[in-house]
Amino acid sequence: MKNIFIIAALSVLLSCENSNSPESIQKNKQEFEQSPVKSDIAFIGEIGQGCLLEIHLAQLAQGKALEKKYTTIGKKVESDFIDDMEHLKTIAVKRSVNLPTSYSKAYRRTYQMVAHKHKDNFDRAYTNHLIEGYKNKIDQYQKEATEGKDALIRQWASERLPLLQRRLREMEDIVKGLK
Repeated sequence: MKNIFIIAALSVLLSCENSNSPESIQKNKQEFEQSPVKSDIAFIGEIGQGCLLEIHLAQLAQGKALEKKYTTIGKKVESDFIDDMEHLKTIAVKRSVNLPTSYSKAYRRTYQMVAHKHKDNFDRAYTNHLIEGYKNKIDQYQKEATEGKDALIRQWASERLPLLQRRLREMEDIVKGLK
């Protein structure tokens, strides 16, 4: 019995060693590049970064906004995107994908652009960012909902679209009220 265990352990170790070989890594990369769900995985990564950005900006808005309504908006936005991140984590586990824990340079620049606004200009900059962000996210989610290859990701994108569209209308109504 002991010999069988030792043989099994050696075979597992050898297979692990081979799976990390440069040839195996290259083969895995090639398989991913040719995978029909490559765009779905990219969508998850992009949305994950976007969620992180929106959560951080919403937290900033709750402390920096001049008017109380922007603090309230920040709370809603934070809640929405925390919920999105929780759903993304579930999907990522099911699809063996790692979610981003930070955002790209482009997202950092966006954060800094909004964050560095003086209180007088912060509310408008944050609102404008949200409107543009919602428009971009709606486009991304619609594309995923109609063209996605992974059924789970496609369904999730489809289910989230109405909330994003409702939040965009709310932001646009706020801007109309400012004019």
